[in-house]
Amino acid sequence: MATAKKRKASSNKTLTTDLQAAAKAGEKKLSAALQRIGKLRGQGTEAFDELWEQVRDVLEADPPLWRHGDYKAEADFIRRGGLRRSGRQLCREHWSQLYVRDDKSVQFR
Repeated sequence: MATAKKRKASSNKTLTTDLQAAAKAGEKKLSAALQRIGKLRGQGTEAFDELWEQVRDVLEADPPLWRHGDYKAEADFIRRGGLRRSGRQLCREHWSQLYVRDDKSVQFR
């Protein structure tokens, strides 16, 4: 019968410390991103591209930065994170940013 190896108490403390440090770093990144999003929203249409690039960075980070906040899901972040949009609107704006050119014609890549 095989016996399970016990972890040393010091390795558990190190793991806990590492996780706490990662959580603090994630919270700091999320806070900075939310401040930047708020600032870009105030600039209006001139900062449209930068705003949605910042939102994409929050949503597509590994792990997603919204998880470091008090958001239950990605949709909750979109609703409460200063975006004031539904997931459908966000998706539509993201795709229009990718494929619609300045002259209003559609460009497929």
